[in-house]
Amino acid sequence: MGGGRLNILVVDDDRGTRNALELWLARLGFNSILCHDAEDAFDKLREALGRGEPVEMILTDQVLPGQSGLEFIMSCRGLSPGLKAVLISGYQDENLQRRARELPHCLFLAKPFTSEDLLRAFRELERADAS
Repeated sequence: MGGGRLNILVVDDDRGTRNALELWLARLGFNSILCHDAEDAFDKLREALGRGEPVEMILTDQVLPGQSGLEFIMSCRGLSPGLKAVLISGYQDENLQRRARELPHCLFLAKPFTSEDLLRAFRELERADAS
């Protein structure tokens, strides 16, 4: 992981966060599909899958306009059941963290985090998928 050009769906309503994540992901060797809300992201996921372009992972904020990050992840899995996800949040909510961990192929990452933390989360999801 990190050497391929995997597609990561990035969902955050904060432009600065999206741009920072895009830069980090590019440096780590990933393609970013940037989205400002869940509806935009769901449309882009459906379009990519319709073109036969794989989306390997979702990186989404928990707090989104109209839908939570967890709800969004579950909606996307209706289109792509094995889709991996990293849920990010600045809120230290133990219930949210537990709910994210209970979802298959999903990790919780607390803000602030580094690009190294993000890469570790991606690798952990890959290892879990391989076992």
